[in-house]
Amino acid sequence: MRTRTLTANQDKPIQTDMKITTSLKIAGAVLASTLSVLAARADLAINENVSLLGYAAGSVQYNKVPTQNTDTTADIDVAKIGVALNFEPITANVSICTDTGAKDLYLLDAYVSYDFSHGLTASAGRFVTYLGYESFDLPENTFITYGVANIGGVANMFPSYHQGVKIEYANGKTTLGLALVDSVYNLRDGEDFYRGDGDVRDGFGIEGNFTHAEEQWTLGLTLAYQYAKAGYQSIDGIDPYAADPETFTADIWLERNIGDITLAAEVAMKRENDKFSQARNTYYVALMAKQDLSDKISLAGRLSYGNEKDFGNFWKLSVMPVGYEISNNFSIRSEVSYTRYGKSIRALGEPKYEFFAGVQAVFKF
Repeated sequence: MRTRTLTANQDKPIQTDMKITTSLKIAGAVLASTLSVLAARADLAINENVSLLGYAAGSVQYNKVPTQNTDTTADIDVAKIGVALNFEPITANVSICTDTGAKDLYLLDAYVSYDFSHGLTASAGRFVTYLGYESFDLPENTFITYGVANIGGVANMFPSYHQGVKIEYANGKTTLGLALVDSVYNLRDGEDFYRGDGDVRDGFGIEGNFTHAEEQWTLGLTLAYQYAKAGYQSIDGIDPYAADPETFTADIWLERNIGDITLAAEVAMKRENDKFSQARNTYYVALMAKQDLSDKISLAGRLSYGNEKDFGNFWKLSVMPVGYEISNNFSIRSEVSYTRYGKSIRALGEPKYEFFAGVQAVFKF
């Protein structure tokens, strides 16, 4: 329900010819097959101290972008497997994943926690961000893709993992969290999306979270701040922090359950400052509605909008015509999405629109 998740193929470059790709690499295939077997046997337990968790998803997707040829793919979207160790009051979590195409393996969770009792827990290591309503873990989301579009600062509104320490306090329906991390946002691409920048000499990040859950509604609020200092990072010989940038992010979301209907709204703002230029603001707004037609069948819709100063805006309409939960461990969902880009973005070479349609199968345990 919260935090940024792994993408499916929505950020994958459009191919130059029409084809169907089934590139299940060895690592991804092993993970996916293991997860599917375990998903069918959800009662399987190692022992009282060790448990397994994870999921795997694959899909058939159709993408159309003006001036480019249609792209149709059949591929693995993501597979994740993890181990949770429980030796109270000490627990530990470790997980790895492979994303679109199953080409590489990435370390995700790698942290140790200590339970001080009375709802107070402290953790250290690599853990996921508090930011975002849509979850980093794909099975927790309603849609195949995300509400954010793959453009500029909007695409990087919600980070994923970072390293540091955090303390959380749970008191009945309310949870408070405070994390001190190496960075909120890592400016590097590729594998580094799944971790912080790994260096506290060049600055630091702070995240604070408030979550309150009632029977019919849940409210989440996260505030984040990042300071970066020049002289310690280099990407192809260029210091990404040369201007000593500061970033402030605020994210609030509300989820409301009314019978078989779930409604959700999210508003996020990111403000970036540096010593060489004016502040740059990025905004993101999303509305979502889901209707359960039965205990297994559902449909949903989502409307999202994003705008970055001096760059441009987009809006995106997504519909899940049908979602079918075959069991607690296996589900199938579909999606049709249309993304429209503003004139200023199109002037920079972005397409006028993107059309997406897909069907995805998800195993989890």
